[in-house]
Amino acid sequence: MATIKGLLILLNDLGIWELLNFLVVLSGLVSAYLFFGRKGRIPQLNIHTHSSRQEGQYYSLLINIEFRNFTGCSIVIANPYFKYKGLRRHPSGHRDASSNETEVKFASNSNTVEMNEVDTFLRHRETKSTWIPVDPKHSDDEINHALKKKKVGKLYFHYVWIKEKPQVERACVNI
Repeated sequence: MATIKGLLILLNDLGIWELLNFLVVLSGLVSAYLFFGRKGRIPQLNIHTHSSRQEGQYYSLLINIEFRNFTGCSIVIANPYFKYKGLRRHPSGHRDASSNETEVKFASNSNTVEMNEVDTFLRHRETKSTWIPVDPKHSDDEINHALKKKKVGKLYFHYVWIKEKPQVERACVNI
């Protein structure tokens, strides 16, 4: 019994209890982040990006974002916004002045090019597109490099799984 008491005193003098406390707290924080953190990848909701230049248009350089739903159920994409990281935003792009978040909108139907909807409904095997304007002074090489390295910015949105019990989750995707 005396050797156990002596061992515990030695461990206390070495600071092992503080180290164990730290490891327990750290594992709890990591577990909470993994469980409650923003999702970066939604299985079978594919997000494809590419750039396009359109001479004579108001926004002449765009990053096109295409959502492809192969999840097996319908989903709603809601409240999307974009934060630029590696590229500059278009000087006339619509954004929130305080948070510097750029609006992301969808077309109301497939027959129009006007982007005026803040959410969209995606059936299984359906595709919807949107875009974000980029500063037209960027070269094609800069754009392609940023897209390849996923350094354009981050796309944030909520998605709702349409099933018997609808489930709302949020996502943050590097573009």
